[in-house]
Amino acid sequence: MKKIICFYLAFLSLQIENSFSQNNLSPTIFFNSGISIPYGPSNFTKYWSPGFNLGGGAEFLINPSLALQPYFEYNTMPVNKAKLNTSVSKIVGGNVSLYTVSLNFKAGSITPGEGLGMYVIGGLGLFQLDQSSVGLSSGGTIKDLGIHTGLGIIDKISDRYGVFAEFKYAVGLISGKNAQYIPIKIGIYFEPGDLRK
Repeated sequence: MKKIICFYLAFLSLQIENSFSQNNLSPTIFFNSGISIPYGPSNFTKYWSPGFNLGGGAEFLINPSLALQPYFEYNTMPVNKAKLNTSVSKIVGGNVSLYTVSLNFKAGSITPGEGLGMYVIGGLGLFQLDQSSVGLSSGGTIKDLGIHTGLGIIDKISDRYGVFAEFKYAVGLISGKNAQYIPIKIGIYFEPGDLRK
């Protein structure tokens, strides 16, 4: 099932890119960074502290209120040493890293003129949790599907540049112990414009 979903996401992304290429249109490019807060399960929130995230992708406008985003994000969260010192856990240090590659749907005021625009966003993709730098008896890399949803605000600062802020709830669908975290981020986007110009 996971392979079928991944194939469908990749195929859909290629179809969107091909459609834009045939019409001499280019996507909006964006980059973001912020903080990531562990949310669940209990051992995830107990031993890990808030960290940071980096991400980026492209946005293909379907209509003025709907867009698709192929997106990549990296999150890292360090060990909470204060709680570690009072536990009997075998965690000895390091960071947990979370990688996601997803296809997102974004809807709302996504191409604002004057003033702020607000939107909702959600997506599905591949999720990877890397514990290889941590002294865990069950450490290593775990791969599965991931989903996320959230809200954002966006504002233009020039004809082609703008800024945005997002709040998301993300879940890595790991069997029996889904990794839940909250990425909060700010970013900048650039609109290359119509390639026919």
